[in-house]
Amino acid sequence: MLSLHGESEVLYLTAEFSPFSNRQKPDLLFRRSDQIGIQTFFVEYKENINQNDINQLCKDLVEHQDFVQDAILEKYVFIFATNTALKPEIIEELKLNQIIAICPIDDETDLYSAILKLIKSR
Repeated sequence: MLSLHGESEVLYLTAEFSPFSNRQKPDLLFRRSDQIGIQTFFVEYKENINQNDINQLCKDLVEHQDFVQDAILEKYVFIFATNTALKPEIIEELKLNQIIAICPIDDETDLYSAILKLIKSR
């Protein structure tokens, strides 16, 4: 669906940080071209986050963000999507680290709609 708005690619960059059972969960790299230029968005999706793991998750996402930057070598927007509702203070902490959280995302249609809304607002 995103291909109507730009170029998308499935990657497995952050899978390296996951236990073996989660290594098949892909990330999404999306590039949108418009009159301003090319905007690149990287989306990491994680399901069913345990509330006890939230603080560690924030630290992990910053590490993932650095890793992705080294891998794709271009300026990009890091988006973290989850089906878990995050508390506003967690969303704000991620935002301070230049990570945009979109949640809760229950299916691919929700994810598509949220990404499209985000890219149109930038």
